[in-house]
Amino acid sequence: MKKYTLGLVVGRFQPLHKGHAEILKKAAEECAWVIVGIGSAQEYNTKRNPFDYYFREHLIETFWKSEDLHAMLICMPLVDLGVGDSPIWGKYLMNMCLYYSHSMHSLPEVYYTGSEQDRNNWLKDYPDIKVEVVNRQDIPISSTIIREKVLNNDPTWINLMPYMMGLNSEKARIEQTIKEAYKND
Repeated sequence: MKKYTLGLVVGRFQPLHKGHAEILKKAAEECAWVIVGIGSAQEYNTKRNPFDYYFREHLIETFWKSEDLHAMLICMPLVDLGVGDSPIWGKYLMNMCLYYSHSMHSLPEVYYTGSEQDRNNWLKDYPDIKVEVVNRQDIPISSTIIREKVLNNDPTWINLMPYMMGLNSEKARIEQTIKEAYKND
């Protein structure tokens, strides 16, 4: 029996990295179902958001299967509302969770994040949702670092990604997409 029925993780995953992987693994350990909100879903082919929603969803699903995580995964697109760290975005997020949680039609019991200060106003109106901070200080990483390494032709960027089946076959696509986005933006 898992600690929680439904958990939530939110990120842009531009691209998925080892820090994200630790958060996803913690959520899968503790929750029967995990909703992964993929932010800036409408954005792609820009410096900050080079990958489209479907490729990011694919990387998360591939990682999930590679790790054999024992929780049901639900990926959901989240578009930017332009309201920043606001309870308005939190309400939108919770409405999306209700929609995507299918027959459970419930709010998450816990939100997993890599930073205590992350989105502290999102859940202001939802005091029953526990915030679980997953310590990522051992993994000093960001998707920005990966994108910069790709642009500088530094092959060590691949070491910042979690191991997953098929990652080598995605390597060229990741590099090409980042380089094209920086040319176009």
